[in-house]
Amino acid sequence: MRGVMNKPSESKSLTRICRSWALRLAWPVVIGALIAVWWAAGRPSTWMAQAVRSRTFVVPGVVLIAGAAALSAVLGAMARLGRARLRRLGADRRGSAVLEFVLLFPIAMGIVLVMVQSALLMTGTLLVHYGATCAARSAIVWVPADLRPWGEPPNVVGPPGGSAKLQRIRHAAVLAILPAGARSGRFAAYADASAVRHTLEGVFDAYRRPAPGWLDTLLEARYGYVDDENHTWVELSAPTWVADDDADDAADGLLDGRFDNGSSIPPYGPREPITVTVHHRLYLAIPYANRLFGEPLEGHPGHYATEIVVRTTLMNQGRHDDVIVELRPDAAGDLLLPR
Repeated sequence: MRGVMNKPSESKSLTRICRSWALRLAWPVVIGALIAVWWAAGRPSTWMAQAVRSRTFVVPGVVLIAGAAALSAVLGAMARLGRARLRRLGADRRGSAVLEFVLLFPIAMGIVLVMVQSALLMTGTLLVHYGATCAARSAIVWVPADLRPWGEPPNVVGPPGGSAKLQRIRHAAVLAILPAGARSGRFAAYADASAVRHTLEGVFDAYRRPAPGWLDTLLEARYGYVDDENHTWVELSAPTWVADDDADDAADGLLDGRFDNGSSIPPYGPREPITVTVHHRLYLAIPYANRLFGEPLEGHPGHYATEIVVRTTLMNQGRHDDVIVELRPDAAGDLLLPR
């Protein structure tokens, strides 16, 4: 009879041992799987590989894993503490529940906030790297474009602040980084998002789907933040091309002479590598945790951001006659530069 009574207890003991070992092995398995995925994603030579190997992706990833492990340990410790309290308090479960909540909530909430901010920082890093790729692709098309009405002949880019080409290149990065913009209405006044909204509405209409509500609630604020030149700006590498000859365009019909395009600005070569550097102050939205990852946002007390810098190099598209830029007239007949 005694042997029969011992079997259920032995079975429960074996179950506890198996569960304990399963919990101990779970974290190494999960961490190993994440490292394997990270290594596989970082092997190809793409913007994604550059992103997942960047400091602003790896450090938050480590913090995220460490936070998950710490949260699991805290929850396990509080569960054991709660069971011990229940044994001492007997049937008075309400006091134990209140004690668990008071001890657990501040620690768990702090860990959760750090984990959420880490995940958002990793996502923002991916978007900024993608934005740098979009800006580089835009550059190799716009640099050889002929925008003489705006003072920028083929392969010539004007100085920042007055360059129509640089503005188009920056705007390509802005549209890619847009989902990572701030949701605060404080930044909505920096830019007019009507053109972007109209384009997105056309996309949803083409797929015969109604426009989502976030076009009215989130688009203006996020676009206003990202399109602010204090939050997103781009730089191009200086031209290094050396002229093949000193002949003028009018003499040989080719754009191969330095300064022979009517501009005093050095031009880029037809096949010269162009490096586009995108700077973006990524907005950190999670309270308290944002102070661990960023710095105060200038001009906006109580808001925090971290600057992410990404460089992407692509080959110039070619001579200006290989690129066709369509210019549309406005109501007065003047040419408008397509955005």
